[in-house]
Amino acid sequence: MTLFSRKNTLLCYLIILSTIVACDKVDVVGTPHQNESQTPSPQTTSPTMPNNDGANGELILGSTVVNKHWDVHLSTSPTLAAFGPGIVYSRLLRFDSQSHEYPTSSTECDVCSSWEYRNSNTYVFTIKNDVFWHDVPPVSGRPMNVNDVVYSINRQRNPQNPNSQLLKSIKNVEALSQQKIKIDLHKPDADFLFNLANGLNKIVAPEAVDSTGDLKQGPVIGTGPWIWEGTRQDIGYFFRANDQYHEPNMPGLDRLKILNIPNEQTLVAAFMTRKIDLIETPNEYLYDILELDRNISHLIYQETGVGLEMALNTSRPPLDQPLVREALFKAIDPWKAIDDVWGGLGFVSSGIPTSEPTWELSTTELRDYLGNQEESLNLIESLTETQIPLELTIADYGDKHLEYGVYVGNQLREVGFDITTSVINPTDYPEKIWYEGDYQMFIGPKAPVATANMYLFSVIHSKGKWNTHRYKNNALDSLINDQSTTNDRNERKDIILDIQREIMENSVRFMPLTKVSTWVWWPEVGNFNPNLAANEYIYLAKIQKVIQSQ
Repeated sequence: MTLFSRKNTLLCYLIILSTIVACDKVDVVGTPHQNESQTPSPQTTSPTMPNNDGANGELILGSTVVNKHWDVHLSTSPTLAAFGPGIVYSRLLRFDSQSHEYPTSSTECDVCSSWEYRNSNTYVFTIKNDVFWHDVPPVSGRPMNVNDVVYSINRQRNPQNPNSQLLKSIKNVEALSQQKIKIDLHKPDADFLFNLANGLNKIVAPEAVDSTGDLKQGPVIGTGPWIWEGTRQDIGYFFRANDQYHEPNMPGLDRLKILNIPNEQTLVAAFMTRKIDLIETPNEYLYDILELDRNISHLIYQETGVGLEMALNTSRPPLDQPLVREALFKAIDPWKAIDDVWGGLGFVSSGIPTSEPTWELSTTELRDYLGNQEESLNLIESLTETQIPLELTIADYGDKHLEYGVYVGNQLREVGFDITTSVINPTDYPEKIWYEGDYQMFIGPKAPVATANMYLFSVIHSKGKWNTHRYKNNALDSLINDQSTTNDRNERKDIILDIQREIMENSVRFMPLTKVSTWVWWPEVGNFNPNLAANEYIYLAKIQKVIQSQ
């Protein structure tokens, strides 16, 4: 089967071609007064501004999301933060850009040069002295300072702002000197550095905000490797290299364009006609794209904590019986379901958003709890009541989701469970499932929690507000408490693995389909090695243009 009919392919090609032509015929529209400053930057003897002159070439990326506004602190949009205007900004911390295995939640300095623990509740960060704002009014290339960092953190953690939960553990932030800031926490928080490195937590210039009251219409001025050149009638976002960026050899390109193409088929057609160099493709198109041209490279990227969960309400008979729950888990073969329904594009996990593959139970260990119908049958035969009626609630987020729920239901019927299915629409799903726990068992999207601590305390802990599976275990609660306060990553990893074992051994909930994102690119794209943990985007500054030999 081909990706599109020839007629649709030609139509999509014409749409894209006309878009690109139109794009070339209009002027770049920046934010009000966003032009190069005509006034020299403040004169300083130290630090000196670096000169990154190694960048070359231009690449074009594509996105299906159009952002409503550009204020990075007033939006939860991952696209704005990490694949749009937000890439011009720096952060105090970012996620590891040197690792060879992604994703990773390990953090490194962005505009800081170091940080230290004063005690379990206090961190001190030393700020680099060679970071400059882009040479755009009203900031006009001045040095970034500690007051900018303090201002940005306080603006972001304002309870009225949508991202304030990320920094809710902060009690106070203050400048200690011209290069040091201190952050005090309410209590120890093992996710603090992870949250601080989230791509939503940008450093913005106070005078940029003050110039219009917010940044919804700009100005878009940062200290990062990319300088905003504006948009072209909402066709896309345009950037050029910041040759004064404080890190050497970044960015690897002279220019970067991110075109907004909301229609998925049109986006894929633009890529296939080489109008775009790199895209995150809809999963269902991946194999067709690869069949059409062998020169295309691809990446299947595992995203922990994102996907479809399955939970059993342990307060409702017969799921209050551990052996019934164990038999149910063993009856499900989620790997076969992924292959048959999702074309192999997914993986099985606990559902905890660890952002660390090595913090997840291995497939070998997960198979101790899942996918063994013979053991499931033996467990059912050992029960006094072998006729087990159960209702499976399936969240209707599209035909594929419904097909998947029916498939899992059929796996349960194969061992003798008397399964009835009910469908719940996306409007009712959060209230009925996440908040009220009105289910016997369900398959559907995970509640919107971004970090391991948030998930463990809200969903798994006995007192969690979203613990609708009603499983309560003091030993499990103690493990959750222990992992939340340690700053030793290896110790925390071991505890989180033990938490997963406890959940699986008691057959409470897991994620039978964890999301993968699929990326495709042409040979001109070099050094594409993304870490996509929590809206990370520094990888864009490391992409290079590969010159093809004739």
